[in-house]
Amino acid sequence: MAKNSAAPAALFFFGGQGFGRSQIYQQSATRHVRTNHIHSPPKSGVVGMLAYIAILSTATAAYFNAPIWTFLIGAAALMLLSAVDHRELAESYAKPYARSAIGWAAWQSAGHALIASGAAYLLGYLTRLSF
Repeated sequence: MAKNSAAPAALFFFGGQGFGRSQIYQQSATRHVRTNHIHSPPKSGVVGMLAYIAILSTATAAYFNAPIWTFLIGAAALMLLSAVDHRELAESYAKPYARSAIGWAAWQSAGHALIASGAAYLLGYLTRLSF
């Protein structure tokens, strides 16, 4: 009788019967999809690729001794890409509290764009100094 009672406990402990990490991750991913979070990833890779190009061009401009205000151009490009993404999300949310959350997320994205562009400029500047 001790063998029969120990087998289910061992299966539970070692991940048998659907208790493994992959099942837990799948359940949490399913819950994440059902809650419709506002910060969803972009639907196409084009927005992400344009963001990488904007960051890389800001770092390259700093490497070739562009003025410091060049990072503002990169930040404006990142903010524009973020605004396009937020506009697509705003169309799918009709409730007023969701729209205010999207507005706050837009301000947060603007701050992230400034930080990312400034960091890219600093990286390009420091690369120029090191060579």
